[in-house]
Amino acid sequence: MSISARPRTILGRTLLVILTQGLVASALAPTDFNPDGRRPPRTQPGTRTPPVAPPRTPTEEGPGTDALIKRYMGIVMARPDEVFPLRRLAELYRQRDGNLTQLVTELEQRMAGGGADAWSARVALAGIHR
Repeated sequence: MSISARPRTILGRTLLVILTQGLVASALAPTDFNPDGRRPPRTQPGTRTPPVAPPRTPTEEGPGTDALIKRYMGIVMARPDEVFPLRRLAELYRQRDGNLTQLVTELEQRMAGGGADAWSARVALAGIHR
């Protein structure tokens, strides 16, 4: 080989390598791109059936309304400034009696009786009237 032929050979081999890499890359390119993204495919809507809940039986009931009223009345007297126990107590009285008359009467009796519960009963009564 002569000196002038050597650059042509290097140029030819370089072009051959570039062309080969281009062909290989173009052959592998479709496997690189996923139009759906990286996430796994979603299930079709409506194909899953919702789970069936077992029917409730009367033996699974919790404490009765009167026991809950007694429990929440104790919580309200201990922490009259908290809203949730007072709301729940009012709901329980409405569920049992249909109105809040009995709750208001009981709180007024505790307020009139004096003692440690008087202030708590007054705050709870104000929360009921609010």
